[in-house]
Amino acid sequence: MREMADEELVLHAQRQDLEGKEAFRVLIERHEGMLMRVLVNLVHNRSDAEELLQNAMTRAFFALPKFRGDA
Repeated sequence: MREMADEELVLHAQRQDLEGKEAFRVLIERHEGMLMRVLVNLVHNRSDAEELLQNAMTRAFFALPKFRGDA
């Protein structure tokens, strides 16, 4: 799965089965560093940034089935 493009991983993750959870994990691993840097710059606190990132990823996972991808 690591060699898949983000768009393909999202399609897998939308199913939210075991393969979908693995696809979402790959997406997180791929982008969490950049997202964490942005959040730390916004809130100036690593602990708060980690909590925000976790909340955002949880919400993103559960919203995936409704994601259309046309935006």
